[in-house]
Amino acid sequence: MQAAAPPPPGMPKAAPTENIQGGAIPQAPEQASKPRSKKPLILLAVLAVVAIAVFFGSGKMIDSYYASKAEECAAILTESKSLLDSLSGIPGDAASDDVKKVAEGLAKNADKLNSIRSGIIGKLPRNPQQEKTWDAIGKNAEMLSKAAAIVQSQERAFAPMSIKRFSALCDECMAKWDEANTASTYATVKNQPLSDLIPYADIKKDLQTYRRNKQAFDAKHAQEKYNEERKKHQEQHNELKKKSEVVFLADNAYKNGSDLILSGRFYNGTGDLVTSIMDMQIDLKVSLFGTEVQSLKDEPFSLQLSGLRLMPQQTTDVVQLRLPGKAPEEDFNEFEEHVHKIRWSRMKAR
Repeated sequence: MQAAAPPPPGMPKAAPTENIQGGAIPQAPEQASKPRSKKPLILLAVLAVVAIAVFFGSGKMIDSYYASKAEECAAILTESKSLLDSLSGIPGDAASDDVKKVAEGLAKNADKLNSIRSGIIGKLPRNPQQEKTWDAIGKNAEMLSKAAAIVQSQERAFAPMSIKRFSALCDECMAKWDEANTASTYATVKNQPLSDLIPYADIKKDLQTYRRNKQAFDAKHAQEKYNEERKKHQEQHNELKKKSEVVFLADNAYKNGSDLILSGRFYNGTGDLVTSIMDMQIDLKVSLFGTEVQSLKDEPFSLQLSGLRLMPQQTTDVVQLRLPGKAPEEDFNEFEEHVHKIRWSRMKAR
């Protein structure tokens, strides 16, 4: 009998159906299918509910935070109104402790408003109404800052230039008041316009009252200083008249454009007839309420005042000693002078 031919290359051999012990090879049992767990679905549902709660809860927290900060700003503005109210009951003396206290309070409140606004403006969701409110808070801070500058102004508003500078400060503040007043009509705090909570008309009135009070106080103060100056110079004149020479009795020093002018009269303290006054040297210091503004020393001056018949113990008419280009830029209201080395001609008495 011929042997069976081997299988072609690559063809798998037939698996035996019996094991070496003659038993059948058991088949692997099919894995029983497990039911899908419901826990992940429940967890997802819980997370979704929590996320929704956090979302709406955080929104309420932001709204509450916004509302509390807006009310805080309204309280600061109310306090500022009380500070401004106090100005009408005190003199407009910027150097007084009462006025300084108001100025410091207004400046601090302006800083507080700016600080609160800068701390909250980037945290709020974009909301047109909230933007209007915090824009109004910013404009109110600017108004308080300008009001503080008015009250802090130590410059005496008594001369044309100083009055002009102080008036410019007041005009800037009134412009900021207009902006704050307008913006506050569209801002809401406690569900009502900010303009209903803060009496802006009264704030304007308070600022205008202080402006008038300060200018009146400064004008009176300047007049009192002027009277003191006249008295001092009169005493100096009495001393100069004791000299046996020609002297200059100064009455006033002032600016005319870029020129500095010293006005007064020449006095003949000699026993002779003075016929002309030729030249001299001038020392002149001008000050503003005790603070030196400018000082000139040994300034030469030629006068050529001729044709005089100035008798002993007589004075000339008022003479202006004009110093071209010597006027300081600053205002002044006090002066000290010494006109010396005066050269004159005379006819000796017989």
